[in-house]
Amino acid sequence: MFSELQKRASLYPNTTAVKGNANDLSNILAGTDIASPVIACLQNSIGTWEGDYKKALSEMGKVAKEKQGEVIISAWRQEGFKKNAIDFYNSISALVGEPDLERTDFENGIFRSKTGYVSKWWKPEERDEIARILGGRKVNEILGTPFFILHVAHN
Repeated sequence: MFSELQKRASLYPNTTAVKGNANDLSNILAGTDIASPVIACLQNSIGTWEGDYKKALSEMGKVAKEKQGEVIISAWRQEGFKKNAIDFYNSISALVGEPDLERTDFENGIFRSKTGYVSKWWKPEERDEIARILGGRKVNEILGTPFFILHVAHN
């Protein structure tokens, strides 16, 4: 999968594919000649993060600040969980496993499957915290159903 990303990135002179643990993003990019990066964390990757997602957000914000870049986060909104989550996860159960309705936390937007897959959907105050951790200027926040997209800039 990464080789495909590298192949596509090589088609554009201002694009670089980077592989590594985003919890250590500033060290991974140390010494690289990157200006005005756009760091994207999409499809609720932050909601299924391994390790401390706040550390990852902090690293994204740090790199964006140091290199005058931007961060775009897209993830699920907790407000849409009750209406959308179970149908969505049923549709991808071959990938994540059958929903575990007894262990799923509908009030807090925490989905759990019978295989152990866990996905968090974000409350408004948690989305505000994400923006605070990233720092910078909020360019835009799109509140779709059932997702959100947050765009912050450090330029």
